[in-house]
Amino acid sequence: MIQIILKAEQEKLLAEKIKMSLELKNSYQPDPHRQALAETFSNLCEETQALHADHPLTDEEIAQEIAAYRRGE
Repeated sequence: MIQIILKAEQEKLLAEKIKMSLELKNSYQPDPHRQALAETFSNLCEETQALHADHPLTDEEIAQEIAAYRRGE
């Protein structure tokens, strides 16, 4: 079924959607637990990247690790 929406109806629908979006945004309450998890994850990523900063893995080393994983080592 095809529904034809007139311009005035489109504008009204858009205004309603914007109003709903603003209400959701204004009532948003961040979850402290999720924020802590996100911060912990971000720190873990930074630490992981820093592990090989002085001696980055070569393409050959990466290929060897992938091959070992595929062999089940």
